[in-house]
Amino acid sequence: MKKTGFLLLFFLLIGIFLFREGKFTNLETTLTKNQNKFLLSNPNWIIINKTSKHTYELTSSQASMNFSNEEFIIKKPSVKTLLENKIENSISSDEAKLELDKKKLILRKKVHLQLPQTNGTIHLFTELLNLDLRNNLVFTNYEVELRSEDFGLIGESLELKENLKGEALITFKGVNLNRKEKNGNEKFGSADAVFLKEGSNILILQGSAKLKLESMNMIADEIKYNYKTRVIINSKNSTLFGRS
Repeated sequence: MKKTGFLLLFFLLIGIFLFREGKFTNLETTLTKNQNKFLLSNPNWIIINKTSKHTYELTSSQASMNFSNEEFIIKKPSVKTLLENKIENSISSDEAKLELDKKKLILRKKVHLQLPQTNGTIHLFTELLNLDLRNNLVFTNYEVELRSEDFGLIGESLELKENLKGEALITFKGVNLNRKEKNGNEKFGSADAVFLKEGSNILILQGSAKLKLESMNMIADEIKYNYKTRVIINSKNSTLFGRS
């Protein structure tokens, strides 16, 4: 018992030191030693970023840590990002790696990111997602799929960060847009990049932007489009042409 207690205290001290810019807490965790690893059953972490005021609540079914490094391998992780007790997003996956020295969480396999909105929840799916705990940044260079009640998209990459006003801004690169129609999902647009701001119904398509309208198509350098009303707000250097 004394040895196990010492190992637990040692582990917690490592965590607090490496998250010295914030606060690192581990609650209700069973710790055992197995060969060259720490094994934790049902671990529960609370990580607080004092600079951004964000809190990360991380739970999982099991985690392990090698003696030789400062990384946790986590099974079935679930993490919530909160600001002033409000959930900004939640992420789950089959496995993850928590890099204490870099203050980074890397989620792998069947990653599901949920973004609560005033008009519904946006669901994002990918096979790898990086969460930068120091800078409150979410990103991936893997293919990502967005699903919502009003539209969907497939993108080559994703970045989620806060703008200067503290609003979450999602950036997708290499995007194809789709939506549900009577005959199933139909592609209705594409762009080099698409931007979506928290709580907004406006999609901003930039770079080789293309959009299908009811009777014609538009190509432009930039298109601002309300996906709820299906109305173009404005565009830059646009051209209209008939649909074949």
